[in-house]
Amino acid sequence: MTNQASRRLIVEGEQEKFFFKTMLDKRLGLTSVDIQIYKPSDLGHTGNGISHLLTLIPEELDRIKTGEVTHLAFVADADDNFIDQISKIRQAFANKDFQPHPLGCTGDAFIHSSGVINPVGVWLMPSHQDSGAIERFFIESCSAEQKPCLDLAQASLAHHPCNHIQNTRWHDKAKTYTWLAWQKKPTFGYGDMHKKLDSTHPWMMGLEEWLQRIYP
Repeated sequence: MTNQASRRLIVEGEQEKFFFKTMLDKRLGLTSVDIQIYKPSDLGHTGNGISHLLTLIPEELDRIKTGEVTHLAFVADADDNFIDQISKIRQAFANKDFQPHPLGCTGDAFIHSSGVINPVGVWLMPSHQDSGAIERFFIESCSAEQKPCLDLAQASLAHHPCNHIQNTRWHDKAKTYTWLAWQKKPTFGYGDMHKKLDSTHPWMMGLEEWLQRIYP
């Protein structure tokens, strides 16, 4: 068992923490003792989200270079432009002398030029290829058992007066929270989302494989 602070996963916000905590534990057998999950505000930043995560990257890379952290990864949303988002992140790594490192699976990894540091991972939701956010990951990898409930949630929003909003990320968020509200036991957090997803969906399998390679 590793030291609590030595293996870190940095995510954008509180709901992402809930999702990854239970997913790592229930699906991969990695508890909060094995991997500590943080959002930017847990680490002294004034807020959360991609802007704070980007400024956190160089701080965390310094920690892994000193050995304070042994395994490290970042999960963020691709938002409206995957290429733009991943380019910003890759530049942040390049500024700290970290170069791309092939993992043999979907997802990014970077290794320091010294070659003595474990690869640092990056995954952009939903698929590390497409634009969108974590809610798009949930919707696309919905299990067959949950599909009727998700369909009901989508139908109930089809003629909502806010449908004029063009940002599909907000549509996905509304669908996800409505989906959770239609459960037999309604919830409004992402802690149990892993139970509602198809473990054989390519996006889920890709994310799990990436996590296993970053945290062997």
